[in-house]
Parts: sequence; C-alpha cells; structure tokens
Amino acid sequence: MIVHLKRFTPLGTKLKTPLNFPEYFSFDSDYLLDEVAYKEQDHQYKLYAMIVHQGYSAHKGHYYSYIRPPYTDNWYKFDDESVKLIDDIQTQMLST
Repeated sequence: MIVHLKRFTPLGTKLKTPLNFPEYFSFDSDYLLDEVAYKEQDHQYKLYAMIVHQGYSAHKGHYYSYIRPPYTDNWYKFDDESVKLIDDIQTQMLST
C-alpha cells in the first residue's frame, strides 16, 4: 500500500510541521475496498520506505529516500548515487 501525505499548500509552499508516524499502522476496514476488507483479516502494515523532499517549495527541491529491505531492521538512505546505512531512523528523520 502506498500512502502519500501532501506536504505543500495550494500555492506550493512547503508545510513544516513535524510528523510522527509509527513503524506499524493499520486502517479501519471502513476505509478499505470491500474485496480487500473481506480477504484480509489483519489490516496492519509495516513501514518500509519513505520519500523525503528537501527544499522550500513544490517547485524546487531534491528528493531522496529511506528504505528498509525485507527481513532486516536496517534502514538505508538513498540519495542519488549515495547509499548510506542509517543507525537510528527516528533521529535521522527529526533532523530532516
């Protein structure tokens, strides 16, 4: 499942309020399609990737990502040609 949080105003200015998000999250079946809600008993999802925009507006900036590969608890920062192991994803995200 992909969840997109739009963090810009209608004029393109970036919203700067911090977000806190859990490693595991779930959606009430009222928000899921009937066929998905029927097939899946447990609607819990695990966060494994985030895309971050660095810049002041929707019209300029740079994107990079944090990814946790399957079967590991290690997070990596992917920024163009650079891939870096992240020690503490919560601390890293607070400094972003």
